Parts: sequence; structure tokens; C-alpha cells
Amino acid sequence: MENGKTIQANCILNKCTRTISSSIAVVTGVIGIFHGIAEVLQGDRPTIDIGARIGAFSVIPNYLLTGLITLIISGLILWCGFCLIHRRIGPLLYLALSLLQFSAGGGIAIVPGFILGFITASQIRKPLVFWEKRISEKWRLRFSSMWKESIISGFCLLAVGILIWIFLTPPVKVYDISITQYICWIFLVLGFVVVLFGIIAGFSRDLIYSKIRPSLSNVNEGKLRDN
Repeated sequence: MENGKTIQANCILNKCTRTISSSIAVVTGVIGIFHGIAEVLQGDRPTIDIGARIGAFSVIPNYLLTGLITLIISGLILWCGFCLIHRRIGPLLYLALSLLQFSAGGGIAIVPGFILGFITASQIRKPLVFWEKRISEKWRLRFSSMWKESIISGFCLLAVGILIWIFLTPPVKVYDISITQYICWIFLVLGFVVVLFGIIAGFSRDLIYSKIRPSLSNVNEGKLRDN
């Protein structure tokens, strides 16, 4: 019995949660790349105005160097999101890279994103007991049918906010607060909220799937008895 439970726990892989976590990691990686490019374009000069100009924080006192390091770390985050986020070391590796990215000029706005991404990724190989107790079967069915649409809509809203930042308020100078920046942040906040709902919907989908897939524990217990 104990061996069967261990095998079942090791076989858990919440596919919707994995997809969402990977997508969040890719988005934070891409945002870091944009910040890195903006910092490299500032040239070989001190980062004394990086907060007001780029919207970032860096422990490295040089724009060119901090931009190059941000590009490297952001590339590693993309690799982690595509290839490693579902592995046992994946969530912690993503968190460590994200903290390095933030410290090297990857942007202040990515902080809520990578925290959410880490929390979501940490549920990829867990049985989602917390959410099973808090989402009734009725609402699981309703939420699960909306997980893809919610995630796609949320990332589209985030994309609009990012594009407004890049093209309408590019990080080449210090801007006064304007209606454009308010619109940018409205899209970013709305996108974050919709993605948050999409995560809960994804959990619901994985909970439903976990109930209908064959019980690996029973199968393996039978094999152990036969042997």
C-alpha cells in the first residue's frame, strides 16, 4: 500500500498547471529581455536613474553591464520555462533565476509575475488538496471550461500593456505621469487578474482530470502482489 501511494505521488503531473507556469515564466523572461535591451542602449554609463528611466532596480552600477547580464539571465529563464519548470528542481530554479533577474535590472513589474509563477509551478507535481477543499465540484466544472480562454485573454491584456510601454513610453528618457501610463498599467493589472483567475480554472481542470484518470496506485499494487 505504501509503495503504491509513493508511486502515485511520483507520477502526479498537473498538465494545465504546467502549461500556465511555463507561460508565466516565458512572459517574465521576455519582459526581462526588453529591459535588458533598453539598458544596453543606454550605453556605458552609471545606472543612477535606472528606476525612473527603465523601471528597474540593479545592484550593478553600469547600464551596459547590467543590460548584458539581464539578457543572459532572461534567456536562462526562457529555457527554464520551456524545458525545466515541470521538474522537481524547476520551481526553485525559476525563483532563483527570477531573483537574479530582478537584482540585475530585469524590471520591478516582474516581481508579482515571478512570485505568481513560482507559486503556480510549485503545484505542478502536487495533488492540489488545498484547492480541492475550496472549489466545489460544481464550480470546478464551470471554471475548468474557461481555463484556456482566461489564460489567453490575460496574456493578451498583458501584451497590450507591454506594447504600450515599449512603443508609446519607451525607456529612453524619464517621463511625467500621463494618461498613456495609466492606460498601460490598467492593461497590466487587468491582465494579471485574468491570469490569476485562469490559474484557478487550470487547477480546477487538473482536479477533474485527476478524478477520471486510472488509479496508478491500484494498478501498481496489483503488480506488486503478482510479483
